[in-house]
Amino acid sequence: MSVSVLTVLCGCSDPSLPPPTLGVKDWKPSRAVGGSLEVRPLPPADQVLEDHRKWVESSTAPVARFYETVLVAPNQHDFRVVVRRDDTPMGRPEHTYVSFIYRDATNGSYEFSWHRLGRQNADFLKLGDTPKQVWTRLNWRASKPDLPLLEIVAFEGLRPDRVFLAEPGGVRTW
Repeated sequence: MSVSVLTVLCGCSDPSLPPPTLGVKDWKPSRAVGGSLEVRPLPPADQVLEDHRKWVESSTAPVARFYETVLVAPNQHDFRVVVRRDDTPMGRPEHTYVSFIYRDATNGSYEFSWHRLGRQNADFLKLGDTPKQVWTRLNWRASKPDLPLLEIVAFEGLRPDRVFLAEPGGVRTW
């Protein structure tokens, strides 16, 4: 059987997600799979990596750990959207990647990122007149000590449509 026929039969021809649902009031995730959910205020940029390390080591229980902060437009810089095809076991679907630098005079600079399967309009992530509350997850492997990388996992007004997995705590050995 050819790959294209097999793809049609499996319904795997376009794995893109529909556009995000905006304007919802209930945007904060309420649970995590495999453990509890914890949210803390985002510390200053130069303290994020150490804070996260201590947070993970504080308990061996599985926890989905998120930082919460409020973003305002004047601090958002270098807003970038990239759509590219990535190799996956299901083919080469398009992915939309968004990133921007957030410079806070008091807390320092952070890099924020957002990702969604498919070609998406990410204009809602451009901050406007209204401050936006966000939940983020630290990408501690890709972070730099002077520029932590934070993945946006929940954005004020955006319907949460993903599963949040709890990760084990304790001392990292990798």
